[in-house]
Amino acid sequence: MSANVKRVSTGYRPRDWQAKAHVQLKRHNVLVFHRRGGKTVFAVNHMIDKALNFNLDSSMKDKDGNVLINPQFAFVATTVGQVEKIAWQYFKDYMKNIPGVKFNEQKLRITFPHPRGKCTIYLFGAENFDAMRGIFLDGYVLDEFADMHPDVRKKVLRPTISDRLGWEIIIGTPKGANNFKKIYDHARKSDDTKWFSCLFRASETGIINDEELADIRAEDEEAYQQEYECDWNAAPSGTYYHKYMVDAQNEGRICGVPYNPTVPVITYWDLGFNDDNPIWFVQEVGRELHIIDYYEEHGKGLEHYVKVLNDKPYHYAAHKLPHDADQTELSIGKSRVEFLEDHGLENIEVLERTANIAEDIHAVRMILPICWFDAVNTYDGREALSSYERAYDSREQVYKEKPKHNWASHAADAFRGLAVDYRPGFGTMGRSSDDFPDTADTDYDCHG
Repeated sequence: MSANVKRVSTGYRPRDWQAKAHVQLKRHNVLVFHRRGGKTVFAVNHMIDKALNFNLDSSMKDKDGNVLINPQFAFVATTVGQVEKIAWQYFKDYMKNIPGVKFNEQKLRITFPHPRGKCTIYLFGAENFDAMRGIFLDGYVLDEFADMHPDVRKKVLRPTISDRLGWEIIIGTPKGANNFKKIYDHARKSDDTKWFSCLFRASETGIINDEELADIRAEDEEAYQQEYECDWNAAPSGTYYHKYMVDAQNEGRICGVPYNPTVPVITYWDLGFNDDNPIWFVQEVGRELHIIDYYEEHGKGLEHYVKVLNDKPYHYAAHKLPHDADQTELSIGKSRVEFLEDHGLENIEVLERTANIAEDIHAVRMILPICWFDAVNTYDGREALSSYERAYDSREQVYKEKPKHNWASHAADAFRGLAVDYRPGFGTMGRSSDDFPDTADTDYDCHG
């Protein structure tokens, strides 16, 4: 640190594992922590340190040789409410002695004067990740990444650090073999000059005493293994379909599932106004449901999805939309069904509104054992199904009887449409032989 820079004490005193991890961090970091392990305090203080000491030796420059100024950082939790609850107070406590610091309570934003201009720390919720597009960052933290939409990192935050070669810390507790597990495995196998990974179990850190751990384990072994021993294979508490997706994997039903051009494709949609719009692509082959494809995008107009469908080589029997798709929208003066038809989409059907979500979820569980998923094309959709979970009442410490609305909800809602609509033989209903191609779109002619 330069001699003319004033030292500031934040009052942070790291635990042993925290101190060791701080000095081992690289540009890309994936840290797996047991519950109550201190991961948020660790990440908050690492960001504060990086902000205070940003480019004090002027070694950071852009591609044109200009010294980097006005550093920006972002701390991201699953929701705005969550980031305010778990991180905002920590930032205020540890940064209160920084000269000139300002805390914007409404925008959850921190600024302070810096030798390289003005430093800004943003606090975001991952549920509205498009709000983070377009900014540059010198570093960010994703807290409880297992609960976030995969696009939060790969399509939004990762690009924000590219031009300034910023850093990232991805932290959380396992929730099954989902996207968090995928990036953890990637970090373990990657160049250790750029990537750092670690895993801290409660039985090893000594943070929680043995008697307390024994009591927790006696109450719920599965929850203990997931939350405190960081077991990726433990079924996440409160999930609806995780076990069924594990069964599909173990039974070899997640594999290459090619499009069969002699069988029509039916699509199932969920239409959000400003949310994700997922589409499942389904073929009925014998007594099996082949889930050959999945598509999801965020913040696009409906014409975008028509183009996506038209660009795929599929022969469609029907496009099944949720019950509210035929309601008129004031902004366009027509329903979404009419808008899609105006843009060339045919064979649109609107599903009836169901009266009982619990019965719909049961219907999904009934058809999942006959579903075969394409391993590549349906990855994001399967992640959502595995992560779909019940809402949790933190005050009463119990799961509610309704689903949690998060990034996984939209894909799960679209799949519920399939489950409720499905009847054996539905894939060929209303279709004549003239609707099918004379030959298959492969070198093999099924008609000889």
